[in-house]
Amino acid sequence: MATVRSNILVIIPHDTGRFLGCYGHGVKTPALDALAEGGIRFDNYFCPAPQFSPSRASILTGPYPHRNGMMGLLTWALASMLARRRSLGRWPNQDTRRF
Repeated sequence: MATVRSNILVIIPHDTGRFLGCYGHGVKTPALDALAEGGIRFDNYFCPAPQFSPSRASILTGPYPHRNGMMGLLTWALASMLARRRSLGRWPNQDTRRF
């Protein structure tokens, strides 16, 4: 007997919150409403970060933003380089001699 595999569709919109027709708001979203009616709709969920990029990275990778390295639009590597530059007052490996 063949195994039935479920299809999983994850939609991650930007700044919509619960403002969709399937959540009872007056916004017309007939295609999304039909998907929600035939599938699973989450009513209790939490956001791991206040910005979109780190939240999306957490949803797609699993770890929180401070563990997966996606802090805002900067990664940990770039953020630490910028912090180091601020503390040194110059870019790393920058020649400090005056000509």
